[in-house]
Amino acid sequence: MGGDGGTKATKRKYLGSTGLGKRKGVPGDVDLVSNKTNDSGTIAETRLGTCAMSTEPLSEPIVCCELGNLYNKEEVVKYLLSDKEARGKLFGGAFQHIRKLKDVRNAVFSKKTTVGNEACLPPKCWNCPVTGVEMNGRTPFCMSWNSGHVYSMRAMQEVPQACGDLTGGVVPLAPSRAEQDTMRKEIKAKRDKIRKERKMKKRKKS
Repeated sequence: MGGDGGTKATKRKYLGSTGLGKRKGVPGDVDLVSNKTNDSGTIAETRLGTCAMSTEPLSEPIVCCELGNLYNKEEVVKYLLSDKEARGKLFGGAFQHIRKLKDVRNAVFSKKTTVGNEACLPPKCWNCPVTGVEMNGRTPFCMSWNSGHVYSMRAMQEVPQACGDLTGGVVPLAPSRAEQDTMRKEIKAKRDKIRKERKMKKRKKS
């Protein structure tokens, strides 16, 4: 758990558009994959390379939320500029956990060295700076909530000392829908606890 009320998971169980209000699909849905495959690796690769709000290709600056979704920062800013009531209806309410910019972190990726003039697009243009493994949807990756740096889960588990500041916990990128449901409940429980504690402090002061 982290300091802003959200899930910062380290357990393996958590691994796995522009027009506001209407998306081409929900990243992670089978519909986003052209051949409608149920292959989890292909679905994860799609989610790791596209903005969760607009479903457009990711381009820097990129941010990550506590549910492990990746976004083009511009889309999050547009979303937050919308009326609070309207945000509850946008995207079916899927992003109501993002209430302010502090609810996301700038994601820092390690870029692979390209071979020749071959184009390299997200997420396969990124790799783990510790293990060198490519981000392809089949190897779990996580982000340090404090630093925003992205590493493979293997690196964080086996050589955490090489992964910088992990004191704020880590967020698994593109977890499954079931895993996100669990994370969403934990975020709500944590925030509810914080609100109750704040109310108690106010009562004591008064």
